[in-house]
Amino acid sequence: MGNMGHLALLIGVMIALFTTHCHGMEPVNNRTRERVFVIFGEYKDQLTLKIQPFPKTAHEFHRLAGRETRSQIIQEGRRALDHFKNKFGLDLSDLITDDAIYNGTDVVLGNVTFTTLTVAYNVNPYRLVMESNGKKARFYENPPLIKEIILVLLINEQFKAGGTYNKTLYPGEYLLWGDYIFTTPRGLNVIHFRNNPMTPFGGGHGIIKHRKYGKGFLQLSIVKHDDGITRAVNVLRFPRLNNTKKLKL
Repeated sequence: MGNMGHLALLIGVMIALFTTHCHGMEPVNNRTRERVFVIFGEYKDQLTLKIQPFPKTAHEFHRLAGRETRSQIIQEGRRALDHFKNKFGLDLSDLITDDAIYNGTDVVLGNVTFTTLTVAYNVNPYRLVMESNGKKARFYENPPLIKEIILVLLINEQFKAGGTYNKTLYPGEYLLWGDYIFTTPRGLNVIHFRNNPMTPFGGGHGIIKHRKYGKGFLQLSIVKHDDGITRAVNVLRFPRLNNTKKLKL
């Protein structure tokens, strides 16, 4: 099966599963579904985690997301740290300096590492390949490139998390807080995301938020194939729900 065959199969399976069983939410139908975005990328061996020149790329992506000053970038980092504290019981704010946040420095703190990532795929770049609104769908012939600015906690050692998560975290898992940034014919889109623990192979799920479409869910699948290429399919779904409090991570 070629690349496009893999892509069509993965997208079809993920949308079918995601639009009928979405973490406790009601089944999706044409009355409830608002908008779906499908993102696809491929890489071999390793992802580029910090696009060079770094941190210039991080500052550029922050600006695209609306954070144009040093203080705004630092404030976003502090919001991420507050989230990691509330969600996972990791109170790290006093251990991470403003300079480390602004410069995207790796800060190793025993069982976790805090850093900033600007990710790139080295086979097929991470792109928006399809979006739908109700019954209408659009497949892009020239898919918009996805830029990501991510504040990350990498889990180095197994331990029991506190906070609302209150479960075990395992080495190699990632806790993410960031933005997807891309441009369609309707203009610039910035979709904020945060996740439950995510693995480099397998994927995970999380919460998303858009200024127009409101809150929704993401479901990410990351699979390494026999040809040595790892393929990532990310389905972002914004349902039309009267009560967005149902959306919990």
